[in-house]
Amino acid sequence: MNEISRYVRSGSTEMLRGSKKNIKESQNVEHVTGAVSNGINEMSSGIEQINQAVHRISTLSMDNHHHINILVQEISRFKVA
Repeated sequence: MNEISRYVRSGSTEMLRGSKKNIKESQNVEHVTGAVSNGINEMSSGIEQINQAVHRISTLSMDNHHHINILVQEISRFKVA
């Protein structure tokens, strides 16, 4: 009977160590997952800023093109034949 009790106690101790190790590894995974999530959020924010800048540059380019066309028309009125 004592031998069975020692065997059960030993198994319980081993299970407890394994459980503690699993908890620690789960916490490590949680930490890494949080870091990855934060990184993805930062990248998303940066991409949004880039998209806004590209849109603004596109708008400015179209405005410049339009104004250049107007300027060309105005200059053509002053050409001496």
